[in-house]
Amino acid sequence: MAQRCNLIILCLSFLVAACSNGANNGDTALVTGWYHVVDSGGGVARQLDRGSTYYLDPEPIVTASNFETLTAEHFPHTDTLWQVVVQLDKPGSAQFAKATEALIGQDLIFVLDDTLFADRIRIQAKIPSGVTVISKKENFAQKDADALIRRIAADGGG
Repeated sequence: MAQRCNLIILCLSFLVAACSNGANNGDTALVTGWYHVVDSGGGVARQLDRGSTYYLDPEPIVTASNFETLTAEHFPHTDTLWQVVVQLDKPGSAQFAKATEALIGQDLIFVLDDTLFADRIRIQAKIPSGVTVISKKENFAQKDADALIRRIAADGGG
């Protein structure tokens, strides 16, 4: 009887450990980079500004270490909305091209220091150029773009 109880306790301990290490918990720290948004059952949960919850593949497509150059530029026809243009290194360009080709019609999201930076974007086509853009839909001034470049650089990018 004691052996059976020990076996049941061991099995329960294993199940608890397996569940607590699952991909859905918030314990997985995400490095700065681009991530694939997945179904809730298979990803790490993160909230955007206490709003929408997204589930991300815990493996980034590219990280800040793949960011070769970072440039702040204003959007065409306006000088009040800015973006950060990222040129990826060769390995990052190849990874991003492969991922965007495989994920057409699906969503990516940019993570900055384990936090969602902006809303998700839908992949419309393969992006073979190795150029990505990071921005927000509103209230993203030049000072914000410059600050983002400094934070990414601190994470090993650019």
